[in-house]
Amino acid sequence: KQWYQRRVTGTTRTSPPEDSLYLFTADKFYGFSNNQLQAFCKKSLETNISTGNVIEILKAADQVNSQDMKRRALKKIAENFTIVQPLPAFRSLKHSLLLEVTDYVADYMRLRE
Repeated sequence: KQWYQRRVTGTTRTSPPEDSLYLFTADKFYGFSNNQLQAFCKKSLETNISTGNVIEILKAADQVNSQDMKRRALKKIAENFTIVQPLPAFRSLKHSLLLEVTDYVADYMRLRE
């Protein structure tokens, strides 16, 4: 309801990251054919990505197969690996995402040499 009110009234250009995360995956779950909701949430997540929510954003991007959002999350993880790696959310990533993170961080480190 709050997202709808903000969207209709134009009171804000973005929504809280936790709302955007939920709604980012909602169109796939509910089978919405209009991608406007996902685009709005993606924009909000890109604006609000942080070390505290990057793992959840990575999981959501993987769930909806958003490659550009996934790349953005992987880059944020690589840039802040020593902060993100000890987090419980990082340690609970599924195996395939852990491999993607490892590969991305390794490439990131090679490029910085």
